[in-house]
Amino acid sequence: MKFTTPPSKNKKDDYQLGYKDGYQQGIADKALEYKEIISALKKRVSTNRRAKDLSHVMYEISELSHDDTLDISVFYEGICTSLSSIVDTTNFFIARLNSARQELEFVYFRDTAGLLDDLTGEPPARPLGRGFTELVLDSGRPTLLTGEDIRQLCLRGERVANKLNATSWLGVPLITSDEVFGAIVIQSYTEQVQFDESDVNLLTFVSNNISHAIKRHEEKMARQRDLQKLALASQRDTLTGLLNRTTFHSELEKACTQLLENHFIAVLFIDLDGFKMVNDTYGHAEGDKVLKTVAKLLKAEVRACDAVSRMGGDEFVVMLPDIESANQATEVAKRMLEAISEYQCSNNLTVELGASIGIAVSERNKASAKELINKADAAMYDIKRQGKNNFSIEAI
Repeated sequence: MKFTTPPSKNKKDDYQLGYKDGYQQGIADKALEYKEIISALKKRVSTNRRAKDLSHVMYEISELSHDDTLDISVFYEGICTSLSSIVDTTNFFIARLNSARQELEFVYFRDTAGLLDDLTGEPPARPLGRGFTELVLDSGRPTLLTGEDIRQLCLRGERVANKLNATSWLGVPLITSDEVFGAIVIQSYTEQVQFDESDVNLLTFVSNNISHAIKRHEEKMARQRDLQKLALASQRDTLTGLLNRTTFHSELEKACTQLLENHFIAVLFIDLDGFKMVNDTYGHAEGDKVLKTVAKLLKAEVRACDAVSRMGGDEFVVMLPDIESANQATEVAKRMLEAISEYQCSNNLTVELGASIGIAVSERNKASAKELINKADAAMYDIKRQGKNNFSIEAI
């Protein structure tokens, strides 16, 4: 309320009072003008700071996508951390469609309100339905919802909410090559954090960068997995999956140089008895089946640090590094002979199937990989000549 002084009969007093009122009004007007200027400056500073943060976020996400050393989960964590400088990512997830576009996979998920209390890791994939994320996927546009929007959509049966009641929800599509492949979502469960159009604009602006970063990084990871598979395949026997001859020899050479003091290394050379008759009687397809089964039987009788290889045909070789005595090698040989015998009985093979096993044992610096294999091979042939289906051991 503004109070004014009654007009005075003295013209001089009236002039002075008028001047005083005008002066005070001028001060008030200036104060308001300065306040508006300061407010505009603050807004400009805030906008400039956010723009600077946005630029920094896009740079960080680009850097993440080009880092080939990052595990995919670390990559997603990096995206969330980067975004936290421009929006509240306390409750944040990245969801994407699977290859068949029939399920929604939550590749990254963080939620402080307890949605995952009864789960470990990310939520399981779920079929597409009437969730809120589908609003973004179906429209291909950002979706901003208040708590009341969510409640009304659920009351009308248009959407199905989870067990938590968000007070604010914002989802933005992930798009590459004009195709929506997922969404990034932020949500709040408190009135203190409410998303608005500025958050929509920021997240929409950066989502294109995120989309390409995710695709780029996933493609790199896929290429790396393919290369690893090729590298692994080059080390393996194509039929049994065991180490091939070259890789086994390399692993044996390494084990010989790393052999502990007062320990032994053993090589078992295994040749199947009667295998030619299996091929002749049942055919090569059944023969291959026998070889694959025997490979599994041999693997089952050794430790994780041991190595099993198919040398070719029906010949296998096993490395037992760092054993404490030769008896350990003979015990392994006995178990392998028993396993092969049980396999024949359980499959009712009319062909008598067995194995001849030659064992070579050496202490540290006593023999090379080649010498161990040759010695074990020779011991195996000794057993062949003596009647087969047994083992022989030679020390170097």
